[in-house]
Amino acid sequence: MLLIAEIDLATIKDRMAIKNVVQSGNVEHAIEMVNDLNPKILYTNFQLFFHL
Repeated sequence: MLLIAEIDLATIKDRMAIKNVVQSGNVEHAIEMVNDLNPKILYTNFQLFFHL
């Protein structure tokens, strides 16, 4: 039996929106969007900040 973890659809929509902004070349806006969702994540996760 395959178990599928519950996924918060709001989170997926936010991630997809950020991905689309990055792919359009607007990294500054993507950073703002990430900071709006979680102001501390880019300071605590350097790899994520680097990938942006």
